[in-house]
Amino acid sequence: MGNRPLNIDIFGTVRYHAKPAIGSGQIQRPAFVTTLVPRGFHRAMSGMNRSSFLPLFSIIIIIKLGIGLLPSFTTAVDDGQFVFNGFLNSSLTVDGAAMVLPGGLLQLTNGTGMVKGHAFHPTPFRFRESPGTTLHSFSVSIVFGIMSAYREVGTDGMAFLVTPSSNFSEANAAQHLGLFDYKNNGNMSNHVFAVEIDTVRNNEFMDIDSNHIGIDISDLRSVNSSSAGYYDDNTGGFQNLSLISGEAIQIGLIMTQGQCGLM
Repeated sequence: MGNRPLNIDIFGTVRYHAKPAIGSGQIQRPAFVTTLVPRGFHRAMSGMNRSSFLPLFSIIIIIKLGIGLLPSFTTAVDDGQFVFNGFLNSSLTVDGAAMVLPGGLLQLTNGTGMVKGHAFHPTPFRFRESPGTTLHSFSVSIVFGIMSAYREVGTDGMAFLVTPSSNFSEANAAQHLGLFDYKNNGNMSNHVFAVEIDTVRNNEFMDIDSNHIGIDISDLRSVNSSSAGYYDDNTGGFQNLSLISGEAIQIGLIMTQGQCGLM
């Protein structure tokens, strides 16, 4: 069975569900609060050869970010806001298997086993004015799609993160998501805040299931996680959502001075 072709047209308008699907909680781990000037925003993804198939994980991201929870988004960067509607001419810094396809998709892995890919925003963002001052609030919205050869089986997933370094050359693929390795996972000196989009249950990281979103602070053992889904706008009921369906999925993240919420 071959991989389904990628087409930017399949990622159209995505409904935004304004009710939080994971809740909120205090972020108190020192790695995040001591990150002063992050190098950039990073999307990381890894693939792994499982049995007789090599699934293609590909992603389109339409990303909006605003420092200070400003009410609207523009394409400017100097005021702490940016938006990507496709990635042609975006000047992203990519490594590993990551590449921007001719149609504007950002593809992070290519179907080869045990690979990783990273993409960084080209300019850094300042999250506090000086050491010891209050962290700026920020919000981000990402639209992505995970394309796998089989709808029921995927590999380990991807992550969005804030990091002071763009060098992840020593990080492992597979369950480490291209973020850490066996030695430094859990080391607070990593200074990494990540939102993992995890599609495999790894007992070593105490994953809750094989289809969840988690908040990671320099450690793949999430400080908070929830099965992927959303709250129906009409009924208010929670609806499960497959992360490897190949459909466009939107995730919203709001960070307000230590409070983290996912939508």
